[in-house]
Amino acid sequence: MAIIQKYIKEIIKATTELKTELSEIERKEPVICFRGENKDYGETKLTPTLFRDTSEYPLDIELIELLSDYGVIEGTDTSLLSKTIDGQHYISVSRLLDITFSMLPALYFATCNNEIENKKIKYDSFVYIFGFPATFSPNSEYINKYYDEVVKGNFTPFPKDFKVITHSYNNQRIRAQNGGFILFPGRASSKIPKEYYKAIKIDRIDIEELREDLENYFCITESNIFPEKDKRRNLILKKLKTSPVNRKNSSLFENELDYYLMRIEFEVKRKHNKNNNLVETKRFLRRESSYLKLFLKNNRNNIDKFEEFEKKLELQLALIRSEVEN
Repeated sequence: MAIIQKYIKEIIKATTELKTELSEIERKEPVICFRGENKDYGETKLTPTLFRDTSEYPLDIELIELLSDYGVIEGTDTSLLSKTIDGQHYISVSRLLDITFSMLPALYFATCNNEIENKKIKYDSFVYIFGFPATFSPNSEYINKYYDEVVKGNFTPFPKDFKVITHSYNNQRIRAQNGGFILFPGRASSKIPKEYYKAIKIDRIDIEELREDLENYFCITESNIFPEKDKRRNLILKKLKTSPVNRKNSSLFENELDYYLMRIEFEVKRKHNKNNNLVETKRFLRRESSYLKLFLKNNRNNIDKFEEFEKKLELQLALIRSEVEN
């Protein structure tokens, strides 16, 4: 039996289990996607390269301007988000974490660029299977407005926020990979809660054979799925390090508060169904409530009816708490 059959079966089994678990708390079908990582990154797994490698780059609008200046951006769409997506596969230093909606590219990325020592693969690698209750089209007016405000410094995002962006067809490379992204809007890394994913470990002794199977059976190769990085990458990053940052505050608040509350409700139900530990679940809810209240406080100057938002937040948190307790 080809080694790829073993891992495809494991991924399908884990995906089915995840969908079954999520169906217990969500009536609608979850969005399933995948990511391959070529070793265990420990505390920085599932983290964009920006937060994994360095914090010295003053990103966002400065990066987008440099991508345009050096002719990296290919797409015809002039939105800031589309420009960032278009430049992601050249620079790979951004708020975006690459995902795919096909398990085969995820398997490929899990097997490529693994360090080789004495002609032996050095690390085990991993395929992550995600199930998300909410995603955003890269062309939606909402997500583009949100990204514009974050990039321009007009909105202070919830520090633990992330948003899943579905297929983008503006870029040929992303089409080849059935790709999408997870956007992390904060100024520091925020982990994806474990309630959203399962992991499949690929044993290092199987990686070379698995890579061969991907090519022989599915024509998954470097030339058609993992394009060469553009030579302009280092020059752009060098320029980016010296770019000044200017920030100011404005607002996008009400929709975001609803979104964060939806996510917390999802995570609370998922955690409670999985562990059936009321004490742990209530502790998690108290911690998330404190983060939300801090988010509310940080955006006080952007909110016309602050007291109404305070009451709304308390009511929604009380409803979430009562659902768990009952």
